[in-house]
Amino acid sequence: MYLDTTNTGEEVQSGSEVKVLHVASEAIPFAKVGGLADVVGSLPLSLLQLGIDTRLMLPAYREVKSAGFKIKQVTETFEVDMGSHKAQAALLEAEDYPLKTYFLDCPEYFDREGIYGYETADGFEDNLERYALLCKGVLEAMPLLGWMPELIHAHDWQAALLPTYMAHLRNTKHLFAKVGTLYTIHNLAYQGNFSKEKRFALGLYGKPFSWRKLKYFGKINMMKVGIVGADWVNTVSPGYRDETLKGGPTGAGMEVFLRNRKREYSGIINGIDYNNWDPTTDSHLAFQFQGDWNDFKSANKAALLTECGFNLSASSKPIIGMVTRIVHQKGVDVVLDVVEDIVSLGFNLVVLGAGDRNYSDRFKFAARRYPGSVYYDFRYNEPMAHKIYAGSDMFLMPSRFEPCGLSQMIAMHYGTIPVVHNVGGLRDTVEDFDSAARTGTGFKFSGLYPQKAIGALQKAMWAYKDKEAWSALILNATKTDFSWKRSAEAYLNLYKNVIQMVKMDNTVSRRQLDDMY
Repeated sequence: MYLDTTNTGEEVQSGSEVKVLHVASEAIPFAKVGGLADVVGSLPLSLLQLGIDTRLMLPAYREVKSAGFKIKQVTETFEVDMGSHKAQAALLEAEDYPLKTYFLDCPEYFDREGIYGYETADGFEDNLERYALLCKGVLEAMPLLGWMPELIHAHDWQAALLPTYMAHLRNTKHLFAKVGTLYTIHNLAYQGNFSKEKRFALGLYGKPFSWRKLKYFGKINMMKVGIVGADWVNTVSPGYRDETLKGGPTGAGMEVFLRNRKREYSGIINGIDYNNWDPTTDSHLAFQFQGDWNDFKSANKAALLTECGFNLSASSKPIIGMVTRIVHQKGVDVVLDVVEDIVSLGFNLVVLGAGDRNYSDRFKFAARRYPGSVYYDFRYNEPMAHKIYAGSDMFLMPSRFEPCGLSQMIAMHYGTIPVVHNVGGLRDTVEDFDSAARTGTGFKFSGLYPQKAIGALQKAMWAYKDKEAWSALILNATKTDFSWKRSAEAYLNLYKNVIQMVKMDNTVSRRQLDDMY
């Protein structure tokens, strides 16, 4: 049955009896390419604070070994069956980190420049083998540690083979008989598609692992493998969960498998790290929050105007901020289509982000065409991101789909009002402002069309001109709680339920629902 994972009451107050291993391809502070690293790096730490015996497993990339952490080897070298050969691996551990973090060390696959690689459009040619090794290596290493989790939490396609390998081990090794699996989808757009010829490298043999269980339109699809094989599947917001079930671009072809898992598929909103995003201590800001939001916003707005080379006389105009990847998913093409309207309505626009060259060139052109009103920074610039969150009046997110989104949460924490497309996690985290009742935290629009976006910005402008309404809106936004503690409590509730399912032998992987393939 569908479980309520949002309960944060007495049931989830203690996690002392729960043991969970997270497995992923990246996590801060060890290795980062995208938002996956932020989530995987933050969630286990929050779970640890709830009393869960939670640990993390990552590949021992070259950059992990050279990043200055104190790392020791904790197992002897062992073999991992990769089909064509036996890979040699060992387990390392970070000694100087509060979370017990392990690294699967196999130089053959992980000692190279970069994490995913750029040799082809999909990265290193052997990425399938690399992350199959991670999944198999985890299970080979666990018995050597003398510690066994009750649940393995696998993140995105790179860890998707873990539930499939686990299903086999449940039948051959009693040690794994009662270990559950949870598979989290962070973004369905990145699925891990590989040539069917590579299936022999996975070390999967026999009837339970037939080719049809791996394939999707003639290729191996790791996202599918994780969805159909795990005891439970979840994603990073309830709204995104519902949208992925409907199909279309958001379902990305996985909707048929997700519908088969509908009763065992949930959504939990990500949190944000309030230690990193704290307006009272943020060292990147010209002015930290000291109790008055008007003072905080006006001082940081003046600093942002100066940073962008705008005239300080423009401080009466609201600044629209964007910190985003400059790609089609983020709806930046819609923004580019209405830049002239944004400027004519009396807004300033400040954009930070890199990505698609065509869109980046168009933003550069807009900045040249509207000097003093449009600013574009195409670098990776962490200090500038903090300044935009603090100094902007509004934060625009017209994403075509958004599994969760962190930027809107950060913006609200800094008193910056989100204007968002009503999809996925944006729908779940932003409440439309009611000027009469003085309720709500931002502005939402449905339908990704230029006129819809402009209409929402006009509503925001009207509220901005009403100083009392705007002050109430800022207070509403800054009172929201998107801490990782809330998310961790929801995950703890889910973990307990899945572990109980496994103990009762009431899981999908045990029932072997072949019709799902």
